[in-house]
Amino acid sequence: MTLVEFLTARLDEDEQVARWAIQYSGLRDRGLAESWEVVRTGEEGRSLLIQTRYEALRSKPVTEFYDAAFHRPLADHIARHDPARVLREVEAKRRLVERYERAVSQSASVSQYIRGQDHGYEEACRDALHDAAAVYSDHPDYREEWRP
Repeated sequence: MTLVEFLTARLDEDEQVARWAIQYSGLRDRGLAESWEVVRTGEEGRSLLIQTRYEALRSKPVTEFYDAAFHRPLADHIARHDPARVLREVEAKRRLVERYERAVSQSASVSQYIRGQDHGYEEACRDALHDAAAVYSDHPDYREEWRP
């Protein structure tokens, strides 16, 4: 498995899980966006995770409370990594992969100015892929030679 294949597979998995979360929560069926927020409950130091979304046509807030209470840091973490953010991160990392694949296909003279050597742009893009793949270093298919 190449670095590009590894990273693409992990991005596919992240996208699938985020889309599953959207589908499971019923958001897609109602034509709603997928942003999450946290509000304080009456209990000291505890919060309730909620989803706040906007109806596609009316821009009217729609809020649903989950029936589980979380300590504030955990609730904040969950809301910060909502499906919308995961999908944005997947898209950004896919652009890194595309940039690397373009760089591999360019001549050395085009990329020389980036790092002052042949294939400098390609190497810079490869470095970015190593950084992106390092997020998945706990995956069994991750290779140590990919570590930045």
